[in-house]
Amino acid sequence: MALPRYNRVPTDLFNHILKEGKSVWGGLFSVKFSPLSGKFTLKNGSKYRVSIVVPKKVVRKATSRNYLRRRTSSLLSDILPIKEGYGVLIFLKKDLKSVKKDDLSFELSQLFKKAGLKE
Repeated sequence: MALPRYNRVPTDLFNHILKEGKSVWGGLFSVKFSPLSGKFTLKNGSKYRVSIVVPKKVVRKATSRNYLRRRTSSLLSDILPIKEGYGVLIFLKKDLKSVKKDDLSFELSQLFKKAGLKE
């Protein structure tokens, strides 16, 4: 299931997280995160902001990128909620079609714990 609009990262916040955020790397994903403050405060009952990025270098076809985005989004439903007040970008490093869902979920949750976003 897709993230609600109020939990997605808007363009200006995306650029802010890329510039100012801290990173955590794994074999399949890299996570970039930043606390939200100033003009990037949360509204509409949102507690965090998340975006999933699948670069063209990883997968050329848009349909495959959308599939991987949806697949990763479904993994997030098991992992969320995360610590309040953070913006998070999840970058896929490889084509994950052949990787099992349990392995993906485990790695993503480990990265969130390593980043201090999850207990």
